[in-house]
Amino acid sequence: MDSLVRRLKELDATTFQQLCFQLMDEKYPRAGIRNVEGSAGDEGLDMFRGDLTYGLTIWQCKSFQGSVLGKSQKGQIRNSLLYIAS
Repeated sequence: MDSLVRRLKELDATTFQQLCFQLMDEKYPRAGIRNVEGSAGDEGLDMFRGDLTYGLTIWQCKSFQGSVLGKSQKGQIRNSLLYIAS
């Protein structure tokens, strides 16, 4: 497992995004998952399915450099775990 973690940490931003998208597309092949277009300013990835009329499901894949998460990164993760009920 350590070798897998090490290899994942070595991924560049583009490869990380492609891996996240491929994993979600494989898990939910008929969901029509799409990437959010544009630059977010970090190396993460936002994906979604659905539309505003019938509801969205959004996945946010975070990418942080380093092996230990600090308060700032933990806060970003905590803040991204927001569920909005319609």
